[in-house]
Amino acid sequence: MQASLGICLLLAVVARGTALQCEVCMGLGHNCTGEIETCPSDHEFCGITVFESEREEVKVNGIVKNCVPSSVCGAGSADINIGKKGRSRTTMFCCKDNACNRASVVTLPRLDTKLNGLQCPACYTSSSESCQDDTVDCVGAEAHCIDLAGYVYSGETSQEVAMKGCATEAVCAATVGGAATFTSVSSAITKLECRAATSTAGLALSRPTGFFILVVVGLLLIQLSTQQLCSLSSGL
Repeated sequence: MQASLGICLLLAVVARGTALQCEVCMGLGHNCTGEIETCPSDHEFCGITVFESEREEVKVNGIVKNCVPSSVCGAGSADINIGKKGRSRTTMFCCKDNACNRASVVTLPRLDTKLNGLQCPACYTSSSESCQDDTVDCVGAEAHCIDLAGYVYSGETSQEVAMKGCATEAVCAATVGGAATFTSVSSAITKLECRAATSTAGLALSRPTGFFILVVVGLLLIQLSTQQLCSLSSGL
């Protein structure tokens, strides 16, 4: 009995010793620091996700470090281009050594601004579930059109949001109903349609799909930070 107990304890120690451990944190800017945590068995990599969002000359950068499953690695850069209203980009780095995401530095790939001959309907609103279409010329690897709606939550407040624009293939990767939380902001997607872009901004849609939700959260953070600045100004 004692021998069996000793073997079980030894196996537990060995199993714990071989489990991957990663730094876990999130924050605005280009880096964050957090605790080293043991990953679940189905999360085989340490990940670093960075995003950059621009809207009306306001820019927000953010970073997330955590344990990730292999299915999210190698997806490439997830970009949304909503024309004059702005753009948001996200990329992920994966590694498989303990705490390998602590010292690694990840930067977004250089933005390819070369027109690719494709177009999509484009718009953005933070006050309803739909917005009036403009047209945006897609660039680089942006070969898909998205039509998205959802909610963003900050504290006790909620806000509807809708957007359309060009997107890279990696954007069409999750499902409707997806949710994400970044610092004090969370979002929930209620509508997401993705189709191949064409040489004209047509409206024929294919099956609903999804994307890296941080691309949207970045745009929402800009909206919330602008509102907070306006509130502070009005109180002076």
